[in-house]
Amino acid sequence: MLGEKSTTETGRTCQAWKESYPHPQIYTTTLADQQNFCRNPDNEPLGPWCYTTDPDMKWEYCTVPFCDCISPKPDQDCRMNKQGKNYTGTISKTKNGQKCQAW
Repeated sequence: MLGEKSTTETGRTCQAWKESYPHPQIYTTTLADQQNFCRNPDNEPLGPWCYTTDPDMKWEYCTVPFCDCISPKPDQDCRMNKQGKNYTGTISKTKNGQKCQAW
């Protein structure tokens, strides 16, 4: 399972990959099944990102923590390297440990 983080590091909601509004993008076909989850389709050096639903901010990185071990457990929501191409899991708590509200 791939990660389901769908907000940016500043808290903006990610735009669905199959949508071209408010920001046109080139991944509407290749990532259409990835909903609005953070991904790194172009190998950005700082990791997973997404287009935002904010008309004034085209895209932003997402906060996906690094794994604390060599082989992530299935229930971990982390990335093994800076680019985060392996990002798996589901984040459901904030950095401070608060439980996220259901969408």
